Amino acid sequence: MMPTANDLKTVTDMREDAIGLLNAVNKKKNPIVIMHRNSPQAVMLSVEEYNKLIEMVDDYMDELIAMDLEKEPYKPDDYVSEEEALKELGLK
Repeated sequence: MMPTANDLKTVTDMREDAIGLLNAVNKKKNPIVIMHRNSPQAVMLSVEEYNKLIEMVDDYMDELIAMDLEKEPYKPDDYVSEEEALKELGLK
């Protein structure tokens, strides 16, 4: 996504109208880029959009782990019984 002029705000904008920026980011569902001295410094997201990103990253990482587990052959010696695992974790 390429930010538009409406999605670029300055530190001064943030200082002078923080509530307005919060309302805008929640209303539009688009991130707002906070600029300082013509350089992007931060991105403001709604909590909803942030949670979507976190969920996507979690799903991606789970997929990578699953792919790694499918590649590597495991031997019976690699496993422990449920009883051993509980004992190691101090749950039994």
